[in-house]
Amino acid sequence: MKQTTSDILLQVSHVVKSFGATSVLRDVSFDVARGEIVCLLGPSGCGKSTLLNIIAGLEHADSGSVFVNGEDISGTPVHRRGFGLMFQGLALFPHRNVADNIAFGLRMAQQDKTAISQRVAEVLELVGLAGFEKRDVNQLSGGEQQRVALARSLAPRPKLLMLDEPLSSLDRALRERLMDELREILTHVGQTAIYVTHDQQEAFALSDRMVILNAGQIAQSGAPRDIYQYPADAFVARFLGQTNLLAGTVRAADKRLVHTAVGPLVLENESCNEGTVTVLVRPDAALINGEANRIAGTLYEQTFRGRNTRITFKTDATTLIFELDSTAPLPPLGSALILSLRPSAITCLPQTTV
Repeated sequence: MKQTTSDILLQVSHVVKSFGATSVLRDVSFDVARGEIVCLLGPSGCGKSTLLNIIAGLEHADSGSVFVNGEDISGTPVHRRGFGLMFQGLALFPHRNVADNIAFGLRMAQQDKTAISQRVAEVLELVGLAGFEKRDVNQLSGGEQQRVALARSLAPRPKLLMLDEPLSSLDRALRERLMDELREILTHVGQTAIYVTHDQQEAFALSDRMVILNAGQIAQSGAPRDIYQYPADAFVARFLGQTNLLAGTVRAADKRLVHTAVGPLVLENESCNEGTVTVLVRPDAALINGEANRIAGTLYEQTFRGRNTRITFKTDATTLIFELDSTAPLPPLGSALILSLRPSAITCLPQTTV
């Protein structure tokens, strides 16, 4: 559905930031709609945390503006922006119990005791910790501490919740469980949120929209599925773990056919321009038994990943990485292998540099 101006809560407009001679953010602009969860995603040093700090008011941009409900808040101090902040260091008060940690922002807002108690109970119920009011935060598990920090951030009903790598210190199993729960909680209350991470799986699981940064600029913005299927360039593809990039040529007679070093590849849609192109073959493209786009090579490596098996497939021209269903029968390492590549998992990138 097309957004209207009234749907937009936050606007970041042409933000520029440098530290000394180092340019960190270069003309960054994007919007966040009400109730939307937007993930700022990118490698270390790309500027995502600096951008979050500028939106929060913890840093000042060299130029550009931040608007909330159409009003420029660039000069508004942190405590008057009405934002909730949750960072990697949870900063729970170790000398206060769960209820007192959660109530901190409400007391700062001078709410009465009855309202505070009711709100603390509400958010503890929301994050699955009902009855934990009197618990010592030092005796909570890592996941429980994360929930308390989230409850504290949500308690004042912030206009915007900002989260900076909040799950990065947790083990994988707990992190994956909390990803799903965090999205469910945020969507349940209709909370507008910006979530900073370098982890692609977190961004896919949590976000309505992803904004990928590269060297201080937006490389691509869009829905997670769209970005995964149609990355804007080789950087985005590689960052998402899609390393099968091949140089190819396309002729005017058939823009669904790309001539590459591994052979001609047929695409499902006309995504290629005539001439020299970069073609992306997604890791999930390969089938053991198939008819389309058959390529010959050698099974060089395989690693079991549970549901999938990742294989390294060597042809005379290049090396490709694929993920196959773990039930698929594979020959011994070093054996010749013919794979079929699904046309729907092959696309041309707008840029031609591999």
